[in-house]
Amino acid sequence: MKWALLLGLASGFLFGQSIQVYSEFAQLSDSGEVVAPENPREILSPTVARNAFSSFQLAIQVPSGVKFLVYIGQNPDNAAKVTLYRRDGPTLVPVVAPYEGVSSQVLVMDLWVDANAPVRRVKIEPQVGIDGEWVIYPMEVRVSEPVVPKATAESTMTPLEIMRLYLCQGRRFVTLDGHGVGVSLPSLHARNAQQDVELASVGSDAVRQEIMRAMGGCDAKPPADPEFYLRVRDIFFASPQKVRRDGPPR
Repeated sequence: MKWALLLGLASGFLFGQSIQVYSEFAQLSDSGEVVAPENPREILSPTVARNAFSSFQLAIQVPSGVKFLVYIGQNPDNAAKVTLYRRDGPTLVPVVAPYEGVSSQVLVMDLWVDANAPVRRVKIEPQVGIDGEWVIYPMEVRVSEPVVPKATAESTMTPLEIMRLYLCQGRRFVTLDGHGVGVSLPSLHARNAQQDVELASVGSDAVRQEIMRAMGGCDAKPPADPEFYLRVRDIFFASPQKVRRDGPPR
């Protein structure tokens, strides 16, 4: 898989184009360069929950003034519902694939996986093309066992604040029946973190205690690494057998 990625990126550079996928928390410049962390997590085979959104950033780098197309390939078809956003300052503007852009840009790819989706591996491959030459990012998504009980409302709090509010104070936001759509990257962060709270609420005490340890307790200062929260989310997928419906923490 890594060799396929390297070959794809190498061919992209030959034509002056490349595409790279980053986590929702990586900090990117408008031109797609990584600002922080110094070594962002490699996104090749991410694990996602069902009945849930998962968000990724696409760094599209092409020569200045050059038009490009972005297409999202799936195998099998319709394995996930894909929504694309173009970053416009602090806001996210919905766009439709195939999306035509000019010069380097950062897009957000928002995936929705249905609650009844089978546990399996699916290909969701962002592609960028110029004049018929295409570079494919070979991403294989692992649809995992955890199912988020409910879709959640939007919030302006950070993911760590939302999880601590639940684990440390037993407080949760009012949930919605529909699927919320964020209008900024922070609002997507908050929406996705509330999904994590839903998973924690039906998980075992062992899972909740492990999350608490990963966060450093209720009073730890927010870490400098913007991708730190991914370690909290990893817990749900590292021990899916512990995520079971046994009620909220007492």
